[in-house]
Amino acid sequence: MDQRSLLNFQVSREEISSAFELFVRRHYHASDIRRKRRVFQSWRKKFGDYLRQKIFSGLKPSFGGSQPTIKAAYESLWGNGTQ
Repeated sequence: MDQRSLLNFQVSREEISSAFELFVRRHYHASDIRRKRRVFQSWRKKFGDYLRQKIFSGLKPSFGGSQPTIKAAYESLWGNGTQ
């Protein structure tokens, strides 16, 4: 079978919504403030988790690496101080 014929299909919105209907607990309208608040809180939590991960656990490797790595980079750039 040709790959192009496998990829050439169309699914209507009704078919998609009926397939996912079993997994939907509650329907929201676009103007529902509770939905907007929930989405914002979810985004804020994910962003906070990302920042915490970057700030607290990512300081060592992301800001130059280990001490021997920094020392080697410094010495290769500036030399060991003797001229």
